[in-house]
Amino acid sequence: MLAKETLIAKIREMASAINAPESTLPAVGEWNDFANPYVMIDDGAYHYLVRERGETLQDRKTHDLNELLYWIFQDVTFNMAVQFETKHRVANQDFRRMLFDHQLQLLGTLHPSWRRTREQEIAAILEQSPPRLTCSYKIAPACG
Repeated sequence: MLAKETLIAKIREMASAINAPESTLPAVGEWNDFANPYVMIDDGAYHYLVRERGETLQDRKTHDLNELLYWIFQDVTFNMAVQFETKHRVANQDFRRMLFDHQLQLLGTLHPSWRRTREQEIAAILEQSPPRLTCSYKIAPACG
Protein backbone atom coordinates (compact mmCIF):
# COMPACT_ATOMS: atom_id res chain seq x y z
CA MET A 1 0.00 0.00 0.00
CA LEU A 2 1.48 3.31 -1.08
CA ALA A 3 1.31 6.35 1.13
CA LYS A 4 -0.81 9.24 -0.15
CA GLU A 5 2.18 11.35 -1.26
CA THR A 6 3.83 8.42 -3.03
CA LEU A 7 0.60 7.56 -4.83
CA ILE A 8 0.17 11.16 -5.96
CA ALA A 9 3.75 11.19 -7.29
CA LYS A 10 3.17 7.88 -9.15
CA ILE A 11 -0.04 9.18 -10.76
CA ARG A 12 1.64 12.42 -11.82
CA GLU A 13 4.66 10.56 -13.22
CA MET A 14 2.41 8.36 -15.35
CA ALA A 15 0.27 11.33 -16.40
CA SER A 16 3.40 13.10 -17.54
CA ALA A 17 4.25 10.20 -19.87
CA ILE A 18 1.07 10.86 -21.87
CA ASN A 19 0.83 14.63 -21.31
CA ALA A 20 -2.38 14.25 -19.34
CA PRO A 21 -3.72 17.56 -18.09
CA GLU A 22 -3.66 17.95 -14.31
CA SER A 23 -7.41 18.64 -14.45
CA THR A 24 -8.06 15.06 -15.59
CA LEU A 25 -6.35 13.49 -12.58
CA PRO A 26 -8.29 12.37 -9.53
CA ALA A 27 -7.78 13.93 -6.14
CA VAL A 28 -6.10 11.65 -3.61
CA GLY A 29 -7.20 11.74 0.01
CA GLU A 30 -9.62 14.60 -0.60
CA TRP A 31 -13.23 13.72 -1.23
CA ASN A 32 -15.46 15.82 -3.43
CA ASP A 33 -19.11 15.82 -4.31
CA PHE A 34 -18.89 17.18 -7.86
CA ALA A 35 -18.79 13.97 -9.93
CA ASN A 36 -14.99 14.13 -10.17
CA PRO A 37 -13.17 10.88 -9.36
CA TYR A 38 -11.06 10.74 -6.23
CA VAL A 39 -9.04 8.13 -4.37
CA MET A 40 -9.21 7.35 -0.68
CA ILE A 41 -6.87 4.99 1.15
CA ASP A 42 -8.73 3.24 3.94
CA ASP A 43 -8.23 0.04 5.94
CA GLY A 44 -5.38 -1.13 3.72
CA ALA A 45 -7.41 -0.70 0.53
CA TYR A 46 -7.69 1.83 -2.26
CA HIS A 47 -11.14 3.24 -3.00
CA TYR A 48 -11.83 4.88 -6.36
CA LEU A 49 -14.95 6.97 -5.89
CA VAL A 50 -17.26 9.30 -7.77
CA ARG A 51 -19.92 11.20 -5.83
CA GLU A 52 -22.37 13.86 -6.90
CA ARG A 53 -24.86 15.76 -4.76
CA GLY A 54 -24.52 13.31 -1.89
CA GLU A 55 -25.00 10.23 -4.04
CA THR A 56 -22.23 7.71 -4.66
CA LEU A 57 -22.12 7.02 -8.39
CA GLN A 58 -19.09 4.75 -8.27
CA ASP A 59 -17.18 3.07 -5.44
CA ARG A 60 -14.56 0.55 -6.47
CA LYS A 61 -12.29 -1.05 -3.88
CA THR A 62 -9.01 -2.85 -4.45
CA HIS A 63 -5.82 -3.85 -2.68
CA ASP A 64 -4.00 -3.99 -6.04
CA LEU A 65 -2.12 -0.82 -7.01
CA ASN A 66 -2.04 -1.85 -10.69
CA GLU A 67 -5.82 -2.25 -10.74
CA LEU A 68 -6.30 1.17 -9.13
CA LEU A 69 -3.94 2.79 -11.64
CA TYR A 70 -5.81 1.11 -14.51
CA TRP A 71 -9.12 2.52 -13.25
CA ILE A 72 -7.60 5.97 -12.96
CA PHE A 73 -5.97 5.98 -16.37
CA GLN A 74 -8.90 4.31 -18.11
CA ASP A 75 -10.86 7.43 -17.13
CA VAL A 76 -8.01 9.89 -17.80
CA THR A 77 -7.29 8.49 -21.26
CA PHE A 78 -10.98 8.33 -22.12
CA ASN A 79 -11.34 12.03 -21.33
CA MET A 80 -8.23 12.81 -23.37
CA ALA A 81 -9.52 10.69 -26.26
CA VAL A 82 -12.87 12.50 -26.23
CA GLN A 83 -11.06 15.83 -26.55
CA PHE A 84 -8.85 14.45 -29.33
CA GLU A 85 -11.77 13.00 -31.28
CA THR A 86 -13.75 16.24 -30.96
CA LYS A 87 -10.89 18.20 -32.51
CA HIS A 88 -10.25 15.64 -35.28
CA ARG A 89 -13.75 14.39 -36.06
CA VAL A 90 -14.18 12.60 -39.38
CA ALA A 91 -17.52 13.17 -41.08
CA ASN A 92 -19.63 10.07 -41.72
CA GLN A 93 -17.54 7.90 -39.39
CA ASP A 94 -18.60 6.43 -36.06
CA PHE A 95 -16.89 8.83 -33.64
CA ARG A 96 -15.99 5.92 -31.36
CA ARG A 97 -13.51 4.56 -33.88
CA MET A 98 -11.06 7.45 -33.42
CA LEU A 99 -11.90 7.85 -29.75
CA PHE A 100 -11.19 4.20 -28.90
CA ASP A 101 -8.06 4.07 -31.09
CA HIS A 102 -6.62 7.12 -29.37
CA GLN A 103 -7.46 5.80 -25.91
CA LEU A 104 -5.82 2.46 -26.70
CA GLN A 105 -2.70 4.22 -27.92
CA LEU A 106 -2.46 6.23 -24.68
CA LEU A 107 -3.08 3.22 -22.45
CA GLY A 108 -0.54 1.17 -24.40
CA THR A 109 2.05 3.86 -23.77
CA LEU A 110 1.48 3.48 -20.04
CA HIS A 111 1.14 -0.29 -19.78
CA PRO A 112 0.71 -2.82 -22.63
CA SER A 113 -1.57 -5.05 -20.57
CA TRP A 114 -3.90 -2.10 -19.93
CA ARG A 115 -4.32 -1.73 -23.67
CA ARG A 116 -5.29 -5.40 -23.96
CA THR A 117 -7.73 -5.10 -21.06
CA ARG A 118 -9.38 -2.05 -22.62
CA GLU A 119 -9.53 -3.74 -26.04
CA GLN A 120 -11.62 -6.50 -24.45
CA GLU A 121 -13.89 -3.94 -22.78
CA ILE A 122 -14.32 -2.07 -26.06
CA ALA A 123 -15.17 -5.31 -27.87
CA ALA A 124 -17.95 -5.89 -25.34
CA ILE A 125 -19.20 -2.32 -25.79
CA LEU A 126 -19.30 -2.69 -29.57
CA GLU A 127 -21.05 -6.04 -29.27
CA GLN A 128 -23.80 -4.41 -27.19
CA SER A 129 -23.90 -1.22 -29.29
CA PRO A 130 -22.52 -1.89 -32.77
CA PRO A 131 -21.45 1.03 -34.94
CA ARG A 132 -24.26 2.53 -36.95
CA LEU A 133 -23.76 3.27 -40.57
CA THR A 134 -23.45 6.98 -40.95
CA CYS A 135 -24.15 8.96 -44.01
CA SER A 136 -24.52 12.48 -45.18
CA TYR A 137 -28.08 13.75 -45.51
CA LYS A 138 -27.09 15.36 -48.82
CA ILE A 139 -26.00 11.99 -50.19
CA ALA A 140 -28.69 9.70 -48.77
CA PRO A 141 -31.59 11.46 -47.07
CA ALA A 142 -33.21 8.14 -46.10
CA CYS A 143 -30.25 7.25 -43.80
CA GLY A 144 -30.66 7.75 -40.13
